[in-house]
Amino acid sequence: KGEFITQLKSCSINMQDPIKSMILPQDVEIKSKFNIFSNNIIFDNIDVKSQNLHVAFDGKISNCFSKTKPSIDLNVRLDKSRIEDIIDALPAFKIEGIDVYALKKYRFYGDVLANFSIQGRLPEPNIVGDFYIDNAILIKPIEGASKGATLKFNFVGKQVNFDVEKRKGDICYGGKLSGNVGLRRCGYHHGG
Repeated sequence: KGEFITQLKSCSINMQDPIKSMILPQDVEIKSKFNIFSNNIIFDNIDVKSQNLHVAFDGKISNCFSKTKPSIDLNVRLDKSRIEDIIDALPAFKIEGIDVYALKKYRFYGDVLANFSIQGRLPEPNIVGDFYIDNAILIKPIEGASKGATLKFNFVGKQVNFDVEKRKGDICYGGKLSGNVGLRRCGYHHGG
């Protein structure tokens, strides 16, 4: 049984292309309890906190020391956090349907809450759960908007259901987008 507690200050991995850099918030505290077995790592609790970031998760990684592809079973919770702090800490990867490089380059801001699980074999596990992003802004707010958009995502395996609401003043404009998006294909319908 292991325990790891640390504080990181001004920690980053800087790349030649600054957009690809992975930058943690100024002060980050990590507390974890885990067990390592012959082929598995079991996380009793991992808690990562900073001023604008609070991530907690538990679960396990199986087959992590074997020649077969690892399998993960993690439960993840994001308490009120800033999405830009999460994006800054990620590597600038681009896979079908997800372009973290573009989110880093064009700056995505917002308050996020999430509760989801990641299960299955890497590199394509299933994600099941909910993400709620309020006051979402890409680069800068729309002129006259009182706040950013509200985004709600419900992940179901390799599909995601979503709702997007954007307000200008106190009047909703652009309607509500609802639909299913395959992580490999994107489509939606507009309902006013």
